[in-house]
Amino acid sequence: MKKKSLRSFTWQSYEPYKDSEGTTTEAYSDDSSTDQALFWYTTSKLQAELYGERINDMLNMHYYGDLAIQVHDLITFDGVAYTVIGLKKYHRFVEMELERNVKFN
Repeated sequence: MKKKSLRSFTWQSYEPYKDSEGTTTEAYSDDSSTDQALFWYTTSKLQAELYGERINDMLNMHYYGDLAIQVHDLITFDGVAYTVIGLKKYHRFVEMELERNVKFN
């Protein structure tokens, strides 16, 4: 990994809540953190088969930092909000699959 390849992003954790009628609403924390990661477009044949047309709105991300990013969290990269839909932890980094979040764009 080359440090010049890292790009800045903003992270907000997923915090769903239930209203008075019991409906769960998708929400994100007001606090955000900024860090750097490696981003690239999804282009693998396996991902194309899994996600079909959705692949055009997706990114892959390798994160080497200490933030506790989980599935459903919000990642803002280049002014576009993405939701974490997949997470694989390795020894040195966490690999994530991100999908464009249409509610925040």
